[in-house]
Amino acid sequence: DGRLEQVGTPADLYQRPATTFVATFIGSPPMTLLEARVINGGLGLDSGVLNLPAVPGLAAFRLAEGSRVVVGIRPESVRPPGAVPEQRAAPVSGEVVVVEPLGAQVHVQLKLGEQMLAAMLPPATMPRPGEQLALAVDVGELHLFDEAGRRLGG
Repeated sequence: DGRLEQVGTPADLYQRPATTFVATFIGSPPMTLLEARVINGGLGLDSGVLNLPAVPGLAAFRLAEGSRVVVGIRPESVRPPGAVPEQRAAPVSGEVVVVEPLGAQVHVQLKLGEQMLAAMLPPATMPRPGEQLALAVDVGELHLFDEAGRRLGG
């Protein structure tokens, strides 16, 4: 027994996934999904490794303090510091676990506490496994889902 998750063009599915299943099914590497809580009007991971104090549109969802949400981050939304406009940049750093040169881009897996974050970086950014790497997440490009995996805001 199957279930239809979403109907749309490939671009629609990639840019506005209706569920976490669609979010991780479309795209390579897949979207990173991180569990977070609403803290002081922003979002924070329980581990404290990434805080997102100013998430555009978050207030419109009227989520109670402490509410759990799933934050979706596409690999191309993680960039070197300075490559994200300051007002939208959330700093993040972690240990480089995987480096996969792909020609025009470098796929990097960064360990954030117990969770992994995928990034697609320019080839000039060629970290080595084991080193600490500081990056920035563009909070204007986040995808937010409820605990059941449904996109917030439809």
